[in-house]
Amino acid sequence: NYRQKSEEDLAKASAACRDTIEQWRPDVVIVSDDPAMKGVFVPFYQGKQAPPFVFCGVNWDATTYGAPAKNITGMLEVCPVKDLLAEMGKLKSGQRLGYLSSDSLTPKKDLENCAKILGVTIEKVFAKDFKEWKQGFQDLQSKVDLLILGVNLGLADWDEAEARKFVEQNTKIVTGSWHDYLNALALVSYNKSAAEQGEWAARAALQILKGAAPSTIPVATNQKGELVINARIAKRSEERRVGKEC
Repeated sequence: NYRQKSEEDLAKASAACRDTIEQWRPDVVIVSDDPAMKGVFVPFYQGKQAPPFVFCGVNWDATTYGAPAKNITGMLEVCPVKDLLAEMGKLKSGQRLGYLSSDSLTPKKDLENCAKILGVTIEKVFAKDFKEWKQGFQDLQSKVDLLILGVNLGLADWDEAEARKFVEQNTKIVTGSWHDYLNALALVSYNKSAAEQGEWAARAALQILKGAAPSTIPVATNQKGELVINARIAKRSEERRVGKEC
């Protein structure tokens, strides 16, 4: 869904997943992320008894996909926005909040829910390519006090080495993220654990294989977080601050 966005490509991918499930006839299916729920579970298995499903990585709310239900349970993925902002606020406080990500489904859901949790309006940029991402990064530096970096997935021309160099040269405010693969781009990261999602789904699947009904396993949300500070960005930002004062 992040890289193949045409309706034709998505329909083909959904059909291929369905065909594989029908061919293998598994005793339980683990499905990860919103696009898989939308493209596989909903059109082909919602409302059916078998096979049982366990989802993980579904952002914020699974009720739009008909879950939980008799044949499905799982772990929701929620963003630790309050924890992240608490850590960012230790470096610099601020009321104006910004959000930068690729133009795709998951970050839009993240933004909507974070705005509701915080009760604020968030300045946003959804970039369609790497050039727009860099421009958005620069523009938001002067518009907000704290900037959250959402996913960069789906930016086909993404250059990781160039992105790292770019943020080190252009970070003027406190930036943060909850994705571990963005540790090199954000000053402060409070990372969600993908392993937590996978481990929970695996344990739930084992319970189902032992005879438990999906409906007897309560839907969970992620709880773990890892704090990371990017020393390179911090050093470059401090060097620029000292240089201006001198």
